[in-house]
Amino acid sequence: MKSVQRVILMATGTNDDIAKASVLDPEETIPMLVIRRNGATYLLAEVDHDQLSVIKSMCRSKMDFININLDEVRLIDIPVYQALTEA
Repeated sequence: MKSVQRVILMATGTNDDIAKASVLDPEETIPMLVIRRNGATYLLAEVDHDQLSVIKSMCRSKMDFININLDEVRLIDIPVYQALTEA
């Protein structure tokens, strides 16, 4: 439902309305799994579409988002998974 509301807002809202809607709800937290192994740190979080959109817009210039569809790629073939599971 939030996605539909966001589309309507983007079509009808003012710039201020759109900016306010593009901020995460201050009451809402996103649980983040922090994994450390062999001196490296990995982050993993489950987010919905709206949360991902906000995070991407906030971090676009600082992060490269790599999308992996596990329906198309074997988990064992993902370099980060390999690094986490190596003996």
